[in-house]
Amino acid sequence: MTKWKEDEKPEKYGILVNAGHKFRGDIIVTLYEKEFGLYPYYHNFSDLTSAVNGGIPQRANLSAHLSKVRSDIEKEIPNKDFDGLAIIDYEEWRPLWEHNWYTKRIYRNASLAYVEEQYKKTEKL
Repeated sequence: MTKWKEDEKPEKYGILVNAGHKFRGDIIVTLYEKEFGLYPYYHNFSDLTSAVNGGIPQRANLSAHLSKVRSDIEKEIPNKDFDGLAIIDYEEWRPLWEHNWYTKRIYRNASLAYVEEQYKKTEKL
């Protein structure tokens, strides 16, 4: 727990905080990408073979992801009457195409490769 000087306490300014200033509590629960669900990402941004959970959303197993999300929520927020904030901290990929630049460009490349692969499959029909 962080030790606060009395005049530095967030509560003094009307900011809601969890007891003990914990990341998961009765006011706020932060759910981190590698501990919540089965979010797709690349372990190594320069290696298309380093995909985790499919690497990109198009290759992810949505049913398995949602099943794990459900159990993770039940574990992290056991209070059925929880009315605080649940925050998903996801930073591996960006949902907007144009925001996947620099090291995140692997997500564009993987998405293009996926579309080309799907197109080739339909072309054979």
